[in-house]
Amino acid sequence: MKKEEFLQQVRTRLDVLLEDEREKELSILSDSINTDDDIKGLGSVDDVCKKIYTSRGIDYAKIHGDGRVHQGLEDMFLIIQNLVQQMSKNSFKDNIKIVFDLLILFAFIAIIKIPFIAVRNLGDSLFSYLDLTFVSNIWGLVIELVYIVVAFILFINIFNRYFSNYKKEVTKKKDMVKGKALESITLEDKKNGE
Repeated sequence: MKKEEFLQQVRTRLDVLLEDEREKELSILSDSINTDDDIKGLGSVDDVCKKIYTSRGIDYAKIHGDGRVHQGLEDMFLIIQNLVQQMSKNSFKDNIKIVFDLLILFAFIAIIKIPFIAVRNLGDSLFSYLDLTFVSNIWGLVIELVYIVVAFILFINIFNRYFSNYKKEVTKKKDMVKGKALESITLEDKKNGE
């Protein structure tokens, strides 16, 4: 993970702190990071944020939780941010491809509902036959809630896996630009033949 990405994730998780406090912590953290190995030495984003919150007497687990869904959401928001940045630099054709990919993802999530509809109809038929209308209504609500949870988790996982490539492309393009940066020389250097 690059320094900028690491600091961005820490900034996102320090959202409870006041802005000047957050920037102070990020400045201290940024000064302590010189190489990628420094980031590994600090530990995960969670570890760093827990230390900062603990030093201030704040219970990190109560604020941010330690759930997998929470981490997936944070990853998704970071990817969305990078995706929007990349789309602003992309050509129209590349942006159409991204929109088309998103539409395919939404269509897939909609298709996933078909088995849930079949199970709901099966339950409705059974409860209707037994003349249990109230149970049939509860059954429909439970099936809809299960579908929403499954669709939400699937969407986050697929989005993060598929669109993380766009995040990597942004990083690669930045590295390529850094590698091909123009060197600035003075007139004195030019006269000396350098």
